[in-house]
Amino acid sequence: MRLINKSADTKYLTGYNTGYNSGYNEGYNRGYDTALDKGVFQGGDAIVDQFLPENVILPNISINSIIAAGLDHFYQYMVPVLPTVDIYGLIRNALELRKPLSIIRLGDGELLTMAQGMQSLEQLRQDGPFLHYAGVDLPDYADSSSCYCTAHRNRAWKSCHRFRTSIR
Repeated sequence: MRLINKSADTKYLTGYNTGYNSGYNEGYNRGYDTALDKGVFQGGDAIVDQFLPENVILPNISINSIIAAGLDHFYQYMVPVLPTVDIYGLIRNALELRKPLSIIRLGDGELLTMAQGMQSLEQLRQDGPFLHYAGVDLPDYADSSSCYCTAHRNRAWKSCHRFRTSIR
């Protein structure tokens, strides 16, 4: 019969778990930091580097400044959207006054469906691999043309593109 020293076993397990967790956390954090640095570079500096002429640098100009300057050129295409707090206010007001209110949320699927004819089918399939499961088999112009006129579809696509680009 083997005698078990619970105190020694507890100390062993505590030490083992402490070492294991410490090593795991250190490896996880190092990997996370490396991926974050790589993502920040590829999402900023690497893109700017593609468009800079050879043998040219932009000293003391941040990526944020470059992006802000570039966005100014697209101001005419920007589509305002209601902030969440405003939508909340509309809902609250309608409830308090017992007035009817309709809110339509256009998600990725709806916007991608309406973007047919303005974006390549290849791009739409890449951005919306879930569309088939939602009952949309591209091309599916019947669904998109019955929803909105072209002007609304154009605005919706621009909003969709802005949102999708911001989350990539």
